[in-house]
Amino acid sequence: MATLKRVCERHQVSWHPLRTARLASLVELTMRLHENAAPALAALPVSRFCLRHG
Repeated sequence: MATLKRVCERHQVSWHPLRTARLASLVELTMRLHENAAPALAALPVSRFCLRHG
């Protein structure tokens, strides 16, 4: 874990440790990151292109 943290810092990549290797920890992290990014995402225009149906 320490090596991964050092590599992320060296390459200026954000590093977010998880509490456990469970799905709930990943969901909690994504929710936390989404809350911080919500104002920035609101300013983006909505795309009319459907990724599922083309």
